[in-house]
Amino acid sequence: MKKVMLSAAALLIGVVAMGQSNTSNATMTGGPNSATVDQTGSNNLSTLLIDLASGNTVDIDQMGSLNISDIYVDGDGNLTIVYQDGSGHVSDVDVHGINGITHVQQFGTNQNSVVNQSGDTNISHVTQMNDDHDSYLTQGGDNNHIDVYQDGVQNESWVDSFGSSNYGSVTQTGNDHYSHLWSVGTNSSAYVWQGGDNNYSDLHQNGNGNFADVNQNGNSHISLVNQFDDGGHSATVTQTGNNQFSSVSQGGYGQSIIVTQSN
Repeated sequence: MKKVMLSAAALLIGVVAMGQSNTSNATMTGGPNSATVDQTGSNNLSTLLIDLASGNTVDIDQMGSLNISDIYVDGDGNLTIVYQDGSGHVSDVDVHGINGITHVQQFGTNQNSVVNQSGDTNISHVTQMNDDHDSYLTQGGDNNHIDVYQDGVQNESWVDSFGSSNYGSVTQTGNDHYSHLWSVGTNSSAYVWQGGDNNYSDLHQNGNGNFADVNQNGNSHISLVNQFDDGGHSATVTQTGNNQFSSVSQGGYGQSIIVTQSN
């Protein structure tokens, strides 16, 4: 067992390494900031840079082997948590802003997560279970909240949220799903749930006060939703069975649609 405690003016770093060939690199300037790194297993790598910032808390836990965590923070008052259990995971977190929360959990093997968060008081949660998922999450603006949950094998999620007070939730269970959620504006919410195999969702929101809910259960469904212009739109898409296709486009103001397809 190897335990290293490093402290200096305006910073505190705690490192606990158990196993073989684990590496932790931490650089913190500004302050006060606090970081804790726990590594159990072998060949895990953790890199942390807090750049001229204060009031940040970082917690990194790596269990297993060949996991990589890379965190960069250059704002104040942020909380960043990365938990990796298994092997071959990669987590990349960039935080630019104030009072944000980023929480990444990876279990199983070969998960990949990228979080890029800028602005103030944004929240990002990513949970990946089983094997070979990809999650790419970008937030800009203030008071946005994104949740991504992936379980199964080889699911892919892209989330881009810009504006303020937007909420997005992506849940993928099963195998080989793809989801892209893109939101610009204020006070919009989007929900994507995909179960089964080989489902595809592309959801775009541009404007204020939009709502979209896409629920696909079964195999090989496609859902396309585009909300634009003045906003205030509502779209609900539910597809079950196999090989359903839905395309929704809402412009102007205050459009509402419900699509239900099954076989």
